[in-house]
Amino acid sequence: MSRTQEEVTGSSIVSTPTQTSSNIFLHPESARFHYLDNLRAMAMLVGILFHASIAYMPINHETWVVSNTTHSTSLEAIAYFTHLFRMPLFMFIAGFFGHYLLMKHGVNGLIKNRSQRVLAPFVIFLPILLAAMIGVVIYAAYNAQHRPPALMFIVNNYPNPQVMNTQFSTMHLWFLYNLLIFYVSALLWIKLAPFNLNKWLSRRSSIALKVTLLFGLPLMLVPALYAQITPPALTPDKIYPQLWSFGYYGIYFVLGWLFFSNKHLLDGLEPHWAVLLALSIALFAVAFSLYPDTVSFEQALHPDRFSVEPVRQLTLALLHGFVSAYMVFVCLIIGKKFFTLHNRFFRYLADAAYWIYLIHPPIIVFIQVLLLDKNWNVWLEFLLTSVTTFSIGLLSYQLLVRHTPIGWMLNGRRKKS
Repeated sequence: MSRTQEEVTGSSIVSTPTQTSSNIFLHPESARFHYLDNLRAMAMLVGILFHASIAYMPINHETWVVSNTTHSTSLEAIAYFTHLFRMPLFMFIAGFFGHYLLMKHGVNGLIKNRSQRVLAPFVIFLPILLAAMIGVVIYAAYNAQHRPPALMFIVNNYPNPQVMNTQFSTMHLWFLYNLLIFYVSALLWIKLAPFNLNKWLSRRSSIALKVTLLFGLPLMLVPALYAQITPPALTPDKIYPQLWSFGYYGIYFVLGWLFFSNKHLLDGLEPHWAVLLALSIALFAVAFSLYPDTVSFEQALHPDRFSVEPVRQLTLALLHGFVSAYMVFVCLIIGKKFFTLHNRFFRYLADAAYWIYLIHPPIIVFIQVLLLDKNWNVWLEFLLTSVTTFSIGLLSYQLLVRHTPIGWMLNGRRKKS
């Protein structure tokens, strides 16, 4: 086994190898972690499917501006099931690659890379996307014959800010904003940490690690999940840091960071991925049965005015915590087993996914505005929305992004193929 020692910087969660080995974790510059790249792209693309499904969820009938007249409970269940683990998985992978960058390029290299790939896209695209969404909503207000309750509320009350109770939102780019906070927190921890997490992990037996992952991690997520409304939006989109995000996404970020130098972390769970998957589905089925039929616009706008049933809320937080943790493990294990392929298609998809995720919300909403008065089959509209969004995203990536400064910002410079 290879031994590790603390870096001369004094970091208590960054370790460096003392022996040479064929292990790619000891030579991050010599290999790419292809299955993690592929999983990261899949997490983003599944997010697009989730956003395309919101208009067809019964529970969001009153709260979504392009809520359709036809709904599907099965689509809602599938969407919320994936919603519990896709962004935690993304944050885990972000933590892993954050440590990778630190080991490969040092603190200055990490700051430079994340400024280009995370900070710059956030600053540039947020105002553009906000303007695009406002434009689409205005178009819907003037052109849709069927106006969902949320759209009607906006049309009737927009001039009155007291009624709207609007707060600045980072939209779906909250993940970039929170990543920036996590990167800064990680660097501060490296300088100021009072204890060494790597040493603590190295002293745990395989049984202790398994118990920590299977029970400790889900229970650590409960306080953050308890603070969420039902169904859990899990979107810390405010411009100020939200504490619950540290207790949910921050935990996954740290776990991914530690995973970089503790590749054995999930070894004990690998043989049990099918059981974890079955348990996750069963636990989510119980949780979904506790979801309300619908959430009123008033509840969504002023959740603090509505009482919460403590036992029910705690039960949902526990169920969601276990589903979230177990499905992240399942995705990582399955990814390592089946998605280690590296070829032009996967590389292209991984690069394109970032751009498509950035631009997809106004495209989805605009398409669904056009579909508001059609009253077609739910699954047909959902697939049409998703495929059209993917197609626009891929085409615009190839023509406008891949070999342009935008592509260099998002994915780094590349040679024309």
